[in-house]
Amino acid sequence: GVLALGGIAALIVFLVMAALGKTKGIGATDELWSHVYAEMFAVWMFAYLGLARAPRMLLEIWEGYGNNVPGLDFRLALSVAATIAASAIALWWGTRRGLSLRTIMAAVGLRRFVAMDIVWGVVCWSMGIALLIVGVMLAVVLSNIFGDGQMRANHPIQQMVEDSGATGLFLTYILACVCAPIGEELFFRGALYRNLRQSFGRWGAVGSVVIAMAVSSVLFAAIHPQGLIFIPVLASLAVAFCIMREWRGTINAPIVAHAINNAVVLTLNVLMLRG
Repeated sequence: GVLALGGIAALIVFLVMAALGKTKGIGATDELWSHVYAEMFAVWMFAYLGLARAPRMLLEIWEGYGNNVPGLDFRLALSVAATIAASAIALWWGTRRGLSLRTIMAAVGLRRFVAMDIVWGVVCWSMGIALLIVGVMLAVVLSNIFGDGQMRANHPIQQMVEDSGATGLFLTYILACVCAPIGEELFFRGALYRNLRQSFGRWGAVGSVVIAMAVSSVLFAAIHPQGLIFIPVLASLAVAFCIMREWRGTINAPIVAHAINNAVVLTLNVLMLRG
């Protein structure tokens, strides 16, 4: 309750500052390069989804030849490596298209982390909790329309939590609380959001922000395995990450907020499934 109230207060402050032109936005950039950030996002998405499935496919082929399948720890390690590789491939693509790594990092809003990023990350997460109320209400509506009225969030990570040992659990935390927040913020709130803001610039500042937030947030929610009904829930968190991107001009705080959220959700699953 307190966190949600704090989030509502933060949202009000953001709206006032935005109306006064005091937010930092996405910063100045050369619009001629905007398409490269869209390309980077597409490359990352293809690599992210492809490499995430590659270990499973390879292990199924390996098992098909009568070989023993490596344990869960090995598969989790492959998933961590695949997630890192997807980001590296997309960044490499940006450099191949003529941008320096320094330029890319400045454009997507990744800066050197400082202590205040943690504070802003908590503020960002509190806004996400406040917006989550709206997301849950929309999810209930979708559940009644397309389902049986019951909201069930199934995620492969729950099976990982149940089946993994200490090493596997550690790798699960690395995957969910380090790799996913950094990679997804780099390319959703970083590359894709910047491209959308610039592409719809003719709609004005408010129009481009609303469109960029809506498109990037729904797409972010859609790639997660919880299903159609939970798209509003995940999208509401993503909107909070976008708001902080606009407010502070970086993705540092959204990365922190994303990590906090995943850590809390994962820990609750650990306590419920293994406690």
